[in-house]
Amino acid sequence: MSSSKGWIRPGILWVVVLGVVACSTPAATPSPTPAPGPFSLTVLYTNDGWGYTEPCACDPAVGGLARRAAYIRSVRESATNVLLVDSGDSLLTLQRMGDREQGKLLAEAFNQMGYDGVALGGMDFRMGFDILREQIEVAGFPVLSANTLDPQTGDVFDRAYEVVERGGHRVALIGLTDPKIAAEVTQDQMQVLEPVSTLVDIVAAIKEDVDAIVVLSHLGAMYDINLGQVVPEIDLIVSGKDREVYLPALDVNGALIVSAGSRGEYVGRIDLDFDVEGNVVSHHAQVQALADEIADDPDMRRWMAQSGLFAASALKSGESGGFTP
Repeated sequence: MSSSKGWIRPGILWVVVLGVVACSTPAATPSPTPAPGPFSLTVLYTNDGWGYTEPCACDPAVGGLARRAAYIRSVRESATNVLLVDSGDSLLTLQRMGDREQGKLLAEAFNQMGYDGVALGGMDFRMGFDILREQIEVAGFPVLSANTLDPQTGDVFDRAYEVVERGGHRVALIGLTDPKIAAEVTQDQMQVLEPVSTLVDIVAAIKEDVDAIVVLSHLGAMYDINLGQVVPEIDLIVSGKDREVYLPALDVNGALIVSAGSRGEYVGRIDLDFDVEGNVVSHHAQVQALADEIADDPDMRRWMAQSGLFAASALKSGESGGFTP
């Protein structure tokens, strides 16, 4: 992972209406040196799903977990070195708030799709600490937040970061949670650390042992732009909270910032090419609207029917059913 980055090259923001270091259980032990040689990485990303599992009740109807699973499967069949991540506010079941069983089923749905890492957004804590802990137990993926501490243990809820391998190369996934929303939702019952300094400390500790750094941030675009300016080692920020689509990817000091709307209506994809020093030399970002031309994945549809996962859909595209986080 090289810390050399270029000048700030502002991107264009499209708002699409349609469609610390305390790490109690780091799942991977850093190797002495990253793998040599150039490599490519495809990152699929979602954010701010709010527990919506079906397409919106609108025209055109977009979204739904079964369509999402189908798109993810198609990319995995055609691309190599694929990562699947979410930057937060996707573990809460908005229309069944406080429902223990639905909370666990939503985590299991993410297992079914094979997520590699999911960050905690501030609203994910609205389900309550106990339900969140149960979701983490069910999750077959790391639940990431470097700057929120479980009041029961004083440690991060699951882990601050995860190091995953693709094609022999090591990629760090680091989760950050909006401190203001997390504090408000939990009524200040939880210690929330300042995210920028927390990230700086983690990156300093791991940057020599990884080939790429991906931040799953639920801080919002303005905060994320600051992260790119302050932490030059970042390669990619998957941004949540603002519920927008960024095309093309914003480029801040060499850190690319992407986001894929909300309510599960889209899946973002960014293809990254790294040189031998670990710098991103080219990239291509796109966002796939989960419209009806994407047929449901039959395995996911079958699992949803058998599991009893609540069929939650927005009233129309971009509508939250009377709830504004």
